[in-house]
Amino acid sequence: MNGKTVRLGPLALVLTVISICLSTFAILTYSTAKADLALAQRFADAVAVRYELEKEGRSYVSQRLAEGYSGTIEKEFEKDGYRLEIEAGTEDGSYTVRKWKITREWVQDEHIEGLWPGQ
Repeated sequence: MNGKTVRLGPLALVLTVISICLSTFAILTYSTAKADLALAQRFADAVAVRYELEKEGRSYVSQRLAEGYSGTIEKEFEKDGYRLEIEAGTEDGSYTVRKWKITREWVQDEHIEGLWPGQ
């Protein structure tokens, strides 16, 4: 072999650094994907509750109109912290929606660690 030696020191160092970087990126990718999944599930749950409230509200209004009710329809539905407020009225054989509002009460955190109080 002509007396030449193969030096593996720099190559081993480069491969070690590359494997550490790839491992770090893999861990970050996994944790980001897990957080995204949790956020997507929370959003899906909220949308499902809102759609159920919408369905209940539409059913209620259509039932009242099918019964021949004339006047103002006011009703509130609540589910899992969400509230649907309905106000509709009948005029000339049709109805007008005056209010159709879905809300959720927001509770502010008293103290958030590391946040400047603004004073």
